[in-house]
Amino acid sequence: MLLARCEALHRDWLEQVDEQRRNERLANAAAVYHWHLRGLLDRLAAVEVPRALDAWHEALTGSLESAASATRLMSHGYRFNNVRRICDGGARLEDALGQAVAVRDALVRVYDLSPVGAHQPAERATGA
Repeated sequence: MLLARCEALHRDWLEQVDEQRRNERLANAAAVYHWHLRGLLDRLAAVEVPRALDAWHEALTGSLESAASATRLMSHGYRFNNVRRICDGGARLEDALGQAVAVRDALVRVYDLSPVGAHQPAERATGA
């Protein structure tokens, strides 16, 4: 009985250690994701945007800022075992990425963003 309890305690300990390692990895992954998003925001800020695209640019910037904020929240949540931050960050990240996709899809519908010649008939594109 005593040895069985000792083994159970050890199994529980190993599960806790594995969970901690998992949380550390997820916290680091979220922090790296945040770092990459901040880089994208810096690149986006450097783009000179025609006035006609200002609203789209602002919407995309807002969605990337929301995503960066969400990944920071998730990183802190995983690092400090705060389930609420993890869940809030995940929900905010999904919302932000949904907004970014909506901006992209709207731009594709409004402006022809396909590569040059992509909509030409095959014979014109090949020069035949």
